[in-house]
Amino acid sequence: MTADEFYEGWKYKLKKNNYKNRTPLIAIILIVLMIALIVLTKNILYLGYMLLLIALVVFIMLSNKKAVKRQFFSSPTIAGETTLCTYGEGLEIINSYQKIFVPWQSIFSVKETEKLLIIMPTYRTGVFVISKERYSSNELNEIISLLKQNNKVEEGKR
Repeated sequence: MTADEFYEGWKYKLKKNNYKNRTPLIAIILIVLMIALIVLTKNILYLGYMLLLIALVVFIMLSNKKAVKRQFFSSPTIAGETTLCTYGEGLEIINSYQKIFVPWQSIFSVKETEKLLIIMPTYRTGVFVISKERYSSNELNEIISLLKQNNKVEEGKR
């Protein structure tokens, strides 16, 4: 798993845990208010404040991604090699620090995109991201079919 793949899994985990990033929504509301203020008062000074606000929102969004990537690189548990084993009863996720067995019915969530397969084993326990480019199609198709048989697999771009 790369840092970018981990970031995609992290975003999906936040979504499934009902954490919504409201920064863009708040920024849009404030920008609309600033535009209304500029139009009503005919004062161009507020345009500078609006540009500063936009820059601040972009900085916050980029710093979130950098923080998640920094967490990925600083954690040997996350950045280390991970193995996924499938059994008739469930999935086993093994890395150098932990071994987790999750029965099929206990898997919290699965999402399939064009490039990634994101598995949340449980509500609290991390996220496992499989890049479709790094696996042979037979292995990957077997994992996807087992997940589809036993769980609801979300599909989509995000």
